[in-house]
Amino acid sequence: MARSPIHANGAEPLTAPALALPIAGPAHARPDPALIRALHAVSSATASALLNQMGVRRTFIHGPAARRPGAKIVGPAVTLQFMPQREDVASGATQEYAERSSALWHVLDSVEPGDVLAIQAFGDPHTGCLGEMLIAYFQGRGGVGIVLSLASRTQP
Repeated sequence: MARSPIHANGAEPLTAPALALPIAGPAHARPDPALIRALHAVSSATASALLNQMGVRRTFIHGPAARRPGAKIVGPAVTLQFMPQREDVASGATQEYAERSSALWHVLDSVEPGDVLAIQAFGDPHTGCLGEMLIAYFQGRGGVGIVLSLASRTQP
């Protein structure tokens, strides 16, 4: 009977479980472009106040920083949530080939002109989740802005 190799620390290596992780959400319809144009005239304070009146209480992001001062973006949100990677599921040379079928690429390939990419990265603010090439790809598909949150999970 063959034995599993043992690591230097005495532990047996982990094997990748047979998982079928969902990478794509349901199809969604974009709002009418006339609605987007009308919403461009609404301030964020007015939008937050109206949402609050409708019962939506957490309508803000703490500490956003615009990369272009004075810029304003309005558009349908395409959302993406990153999760910490598990070494037994994605690591090493095979990861490079697996990334093209990830949620990141599914979302980038679904971007339409005027979309805003909203990302929850749950990560280290010193680690990037999108580089120059992916942002150029996003812009090339017509994306107009990216909102990135690196905040940790918090209880409501």
